[in-house]
Amino acid sequence: MSLTNTVCAPIKFGLRVIGIWPESYNFLYRIFWTISLGLAQIFQFKYIIICIKTANFLDLVDSISTTLPYSLLCLKLIILWYNQGLFNNILTSMSRDWESWIGDTVTFNMRTMRTMRIMMNKTILSYRCSLLIIGVYSIAVVVYVSVIINYNNNDNDRKENQLFLKMEFPFFYDFFPVYEVVMFVQFIQLLSNASIIGMLDALILTLIFHVSGQIDIMCQGLDDFFSKDFKHKSYKNMKSAIICRHQNIITFSNNIESLFSYIALMQFLTNTLVICCIAFMIVIIAWIDLWLKATTNTSDPAPRPPPFAQSNRAVPSIIKLN
Repeated sequence: MSLTNTVCAPIKFGLRVIGIWPESYNFLYRIFWTISLGLAQIFQFKYIIICIKTANFLDLVDSISTTLPYSLLCLKLIILWYNQGLFNNILTSMSRDWESWIGDTVTFNMRTMRTMRIMMNKTILSYRCSLLIIGVYSIAVVVYVSVIINYNNNDNDRKENQLFLKMEFPFFYDFFPVYEVVMFVQFIQLLSNASIIGMLDALILTLIFHVSGQIDIMCQGLDDFFSKDFKHKSYKNMKSAIICRHQNIITFSNNIESLFSYIALMQFLTNTLVICCIAFMIVIIAWIDLWLKATTNTSDPAPRPPPFAQSNRAVPSIIKLN
């Protein structure tokens, strides 16, 4: 973790990988993610189209809930790439805030230790929260993958092996070693995409922590400004510093709003749809479970499950990447 910037090392690495961090290899990274996510989305939407044509409603709902997070990630990357200049302004503002803190050692020695404590506390908190968010997303992928593997190992009545992501490939994959290669590639893509999604969420949290730290520093300056021990000789300098910091906070907040407002809206909509899909899957699973118990424990005719619940290919994907 760098002690001179609120953006921690995992977030910096993730921003470099997706071609957002200012450097000379951004174009290559963007080409890689465009091809990778583009192919994945094509195969996923082909599977959705097949489910619609075959009236396989259960598979359709399940595949939509796994496709939407990928589509959301694509839109996030497009917005960030398009607003590269705005993102650079945000990074510049953060660096300027740290440089102004270093300048405080010359102008406001009495406030230096408290300012340093506020900024370092926000940096440490941001670092821990970022690791927690990225770790949770990675653990979710491992749990999801283990569920699919367990299903493939225990279900002897299946017609074909289940993939981690529901896709329709232009080739036959259900034989060794093609199936293992496809599963490995999907696992790597799942893990990398989940880490990037978690990194972007951690980035938003990091920016919020930085703004809150600057607000705390400004409030500290106001307390010192109106204290009895304040020296009148530095009145103008102190007033100018407080006004300048307040203007910087407003500008920084407006930049964050301009960059992430549409991302937040799309994330809200897609997460709502994913939650609805997962809830629907849970209801159908409960219905089927009750139907099986009724047919095995009693001799009375049991209610038939709904037609869209009769699917041999569907595996409930309860754990999703949001």
